[in-house]
Amino acid sequence: MSLLPERALPRVDALSQAPRDADLSKLDALMIVVPQDIRDAAWSSLPRGAWLREERSRRALTGGATLSARLDNEAHTLLIVGLLPRDASAFVALKLAGQMLKEIAAAQATRVGAYTVALPAQASQRALEALVAATLAAGFDLPSFKSAPRNAH
Repeated sequence: MSLLPERALPRVDALSQAPRDADLSKLDALMIVVPQDIRDAAWSSLPRGAWLREERSRRALTGGATLSARLDNEAHTLLIVGLLPRDASAFVALKLAGQMLKEIAAAQATRVGAYTVALPAQASQRALEALVAATLAAGFDLPSFKSAPRNAH
């Protein structure tokens, strides 16, 4: 089951490895989805992985939580890591993606990258689809049908 509507959407490529420093400098933000029970060794493949691992442990974060940090690069790229629960439903994946997008919107990021680490292929695809869907939804302004205020005479 796909989370995306049946229409033409922007192309999103899942990276097979962590982006290089040169790639990160071109981004305002980077979203990474990992399993909630990510192994310690997998943290090392993430930018600022050691700090993220320690912070997750210190705060005792579970599935559905996010971690954020700024990278020490020219762009000061915002890094947002989402912890996806095992066997997460489409709703849970979308909820996590929405949380991640709120941080992106608050930072007013315009150049955003996304990838997954240590997720099975199907979970990785679902997580990336959720990030794309949340990004598209965040960029859509709903119409407002408020009536004009009446003059008090």
